[in-house]
Amino acid sequence: MQTMEERSTSKQIADLKGRMDERFSLVDARFELVDKRFDGIDAEFHRVDKRFENIETDIREIRRGVESMQRNMLYGFMTLAGMIAGFQLF
Repeated sequence: MQTMEERSTSKQIADLKGRMDERFSLVDARFELVDKRFDGIDAEFHRVDKRFENIETDIREIRRGVESMQRNMLYGFMTLAGMIAGFQLF
């Protein structure tokens, strides 16, 4: 037979265990909220990253267009210089 003191200690241990379980449940719930927030932030980073990829693609296309225009202008100037030099011979 248990004494009063032993029963009271067992009850205290059971109460502490119950309170610890409650605390762990609260902490677990908080971690779930934090995980959800991180999931939202991660999704936002993916959207931003996608936008930067689109911008990089646009910049590459613009550079190609500018390079092509520069080549055409250089060819045009060289052709014009050749024509001027040809006219000076006459």
